Amino acid sequence: MPQKKSSNVKDVVELAILITIVVGGVVGVNIALQAAMGTSIPIVVVDSSSMVPTLNVGDVCIIQHVAPDQYVVGNHQNRTGDIIVYNPVNVYPYLNEPVIHRIVARRYNSTTGHWWFLTQGDAPQPPDPGWVEDSLVYGKVVTVIPWVGNIFLFLREGGIWWVILIIGVIVVIMIVQPASNVEKKFKEKVESSSARKKKVPQELISRHDS
Repeated sequence: MPQKKSSNVKDVVELAILITIVVGGVVGVNIALQAAMGTSIPIVVVDSSSMVPTLNVGDVCIIQHVAPDQYVVGNHQNRTGDIIVYNPVNVYPYLNEPVIHRIVARRYNSTTGHWWFLTQGDAPQPPDPGWVEDSLVYGKVVTVIPWVGNIFLFLREGGIWWVILIIGVIVVIMIVQPASNVEKKFKEKVESSSARKKKVPQELISRHDS
C-alpha cells in the first residue's frame, strides 16, 4: 500500500511538472517573439468584429515593429494598406486592450518629429475619432492565424476556472482511483485466501469415507 501511494504522488508531481513546462514554454515563446519582432506586444488576439471580413473574432495576429515612416497608408473601401496595433489611450480612453485597425491617412509633425496616423476598421464604420502618435503604435500585422485565439478569449472570460476544475478532478481521480483498485484487489486476495483455508481437502474426505 505505501508503495502504491508513493506512485500516486509521483503521478501528480509529473502532471504538475508537465503543466509548468507548458506554461513556461508559452512564456518563453512570447519573450522570443518580442525580441524577434521588435515589439512588446508581438501577439494580439482579435476580440471585436470591427475588422470583419479581414479579421474575425478569435484570430491571432503576429505583430512586427517597423520604422514610423515605413507604414503604408491604405484605403478603407479597397482594404489596402497596413493594419496596425496601437494603444488607444488617446483615441478610446475607456478601452484596456490594443486596437487593431487599418491606416487610412497619416501626417508628419516636423516640430515633434513624430508621425500621426488615422485608422479605421474594415467593417462598415467611420474612421476612429482621433489620430494616433507613432509612439503608441506597437507594430503592424504580418501574419494571421485563424480561430486559435478563441481559446484565449474563453480563458479570459472566466473559462480558466473550468480548466482549473478539470485539472483538479483529474488529480483527485489519479489519487483515489488507483488506491480504490488496490484496496479491491487486497480484499479479493484476503477472501480467496480465507476460502482456501475453509475448503476441506479431497483426500481427507476420501480417507474418512473409507
